[in-house]
Order: sequence, then C-alpha cells, then structure tokens
Amino acid sequence: FLARAERTTRDLYSPKDMSWTKLRRLAGQSVADGSDDAARLIGNLQHVTDPWRVNLWTSWLTSDLPPIEAGLNTAQRRSAVQLFHLLLRTPATIDEGFAQLWREPAVREEIVELLTINSAAIDANPIPLAGLADVPLHAHVRYARTEVFAALGISNVAKMKEHREGVYFHKPSRTQLMFVTLHKDETRYAPSIQYRDHALSPSLFHWESPNSWRQDSPAMLRCVGRGDDSSEQRLLFVREAARGWVSSRFRLFGQIDLTGDFVGERPVALT
Repeated sequence: FLARAERTTRDLYSPKDMSWTKLRRLAGQSVADGSDDAARLIGNLQHVTDPWRVNLWTSWLTSDLPPIEAGLNTAQRRSAVQLFHLLLRTPATIDEGFAQLWREPAVREEIVELLTINSAAIDANPIPLAGLADVPLHAHVRYARTEVFAALGISNVAKMKEHREGVYFHKPSRTQLMFVTLHKDETRYAPSIQYRDHALSPSLFHWESPNSWRQDSPAMLRCVGRGDDSSEQRLLFVREAARGWVSSRFRLFGQIDLTGDFVGERPVALT
C-alpha cells in the first residue's frame, strides 16, 4: 500500500490517532479484533530497525501463545518492558502486558508489519555493549529515553522513569548516561541550556556538562570515572531534535571515555 501510494510510515502515522488498523477499518476491510485506541500508538515504534529488537519482538508477536516471564532472561524481560513503554502501557507484570497484547491481534499484526518495513531501513551496524550483557542496548541504534531506562532496569514494567535532564547516573551498574539534543528550538529551550555539543570527528565528540557542574564537583568526577563509586561505563545518546517520529529518538553513539582535559566551568567542556 505504501509503495503504491508513494507514502512512508511517517505519512501514515502523522495524523493524530491514525494507524494502519484504523485506516483499513475506515476503508471497510475486515480487520482482526483490537480497538483503534490501542493501535494509535504503534507509530512510536518507527525508529526500531535493529535486528535484535525486530527479531525478538516479531518472534513473540507471531506466536500463538504469549511469552511467559519466567521463561525470559534478564535482557529479554527488559526488552519486553521497552515494548510496553513505547506503547505507553504500564501493566502490573510482564505476563499481564503480554496478556493485554494477546487480546488485541490487530495490534500485534500491525506491529509486526511495521517492524518488517523498519528492518529494511537500518542505516548502521549495531554493536553489542561490552560488559553489559543484561542490557538490551546496542551502539549505533536509536532508542526512546523510556527504552534506555527500561534496558538498565531503572524503570520497571509498572512505572516508567520520568526524566528530562541530560545526565543520569545509574549507581548499581555504575553507568553514566549522557543525553544530547543537537538542534534545540530556541523557543522551547532557555539560552542557559543551549550547550555546544557536537561531533569533532567519527571518533571524537565535544560535550558540555550541565551548567551547574564545576571541574572538581563530585558529579563531574563521577561522570568521567574518577574517584570512589564513579562510573565504569559511559554511554552517549545523541538525537537531532526534540520532535519527530525518528529524529527525536536518541542514537547510542557507544561507550565513551575522556580523551582530553577539562575546559572551563559551569559548564565544563570535554572531549
């Protein structure tokens, strides 16, 4: 349909509350059970192109019976939470989340169709993260912020983590998360947070800390792995803009380390 109509999935999901399921119903086609309201958030999955999520979620959603949480490993359980949270669902348990989806075959079918289309649009080679085997994240892949927190076990299935700042330290795994928006709308972002974050080369990135950090502040030292209980892993997530089906999703640039000296104060610049 999309090819014949010369449209993309972004065109399909751009109208508010639209989905392929709803469009087919409006056209008088026979569609499996499932409410239009349940399908309207499927467009949130348009950034999912990597084989790990596409293959895992497709294998689940095309099965006759829902997965059982007890049969999943840690990474798979966290990936199930990623899927539920992209659909803005917070079931009491993972089993209940799957049970809800299995009451909506039209939703499952549309997700699988979208994932199949997405997989052809992959634009980078996903790379597993060293030392984070239980974390379903890959370098060069795009994620919503909610997926990042689900992947690290920061949020749980019943409650999403609310977070809008550019940094977050996960003490249990000693992982520093760094979120960057390259193009900030001046009407939505104050001048004080218009940080000069940008790539210097394929392997170097210029980053500025929150404007309350100093070179010797505990948060700054912890961020770069200096001192007791400091970070052992530093993950850099970069997106083009705060809006857009795909451009608002963060691409994980990978595991990073400090290569130069600190420059300035409040904010501190580093490479």
